[in-house]
Amino acid sequence: MFDDYLKVDPLLLVEALRDISTILGDSDDTPISGALFCIKHNWEFDVRNKIWSALDRLILVEPVANLHFSTVDDFLRSEVPLLEDLTQTEMKVLIKSFAKTVNLELYEFSQSI
Repeated sequence: MFDDYLKVDPLLLVEALRDISTILGDSDDTPISGALFCIKHNWEFDVRNKIWSALDRLILVEPVANLHFSTVDDFLRSEVPLLEDLTQTEMKVLIKSFAKTVNLELYEFSQSI
């Protein structure tokens, strides 16, 4: 059955994800998925993994209670050069998107930015 999904037009799958995310309330204020953020920016899976890993490393070396947006922003841009072109608003959406699945404390932090 899974093989049948691989035969579906990828554009149709992306549109289905966008439809579902819209129904679930995806927005810049309440993003629902880091992977969806990557799809919206036409990034490949390895970029998603680099972002995930960078956030994971950051919270291992810096207590979430000590984090500020600028700290996370600078760290992510240094770890994932592709992020250099993002605006601060886009970076906030990225952090919120990934924080939900990386770490509960990071998610709580993301709600304050």
